Amino acid sequence: GRVDSIVRYHYFNSSRLFTNDFANKETPQTALGAGRTLISSGNGTLLKGKTNTAPVNITTANLLGTNGVLQIVDGILKF
Repeated sequence: GRVDSIVRYHYFNSSRLFTNDFANKETPQTALGAGRTLISSGNGTLLKGKTNTAPVNITTANLLGTNGVLQIVDGILKF
């Protein structure tokens, strides 16, 4: 459903990604699938979904977990 798609647009199935992996470029595809990437700006401090009108801020960066790296954002990334 819609909630599942929103959640899957907020994480990656690939290796651990830190903010310096995002720095001002397109990210790898999200868990939502092919063609579903994010755009990074602000040297890795901002992320924008394909239909966001403005980027969201990464408010807490690079929290290392046992199964990945967590980036806390202050908004919803829209696909």
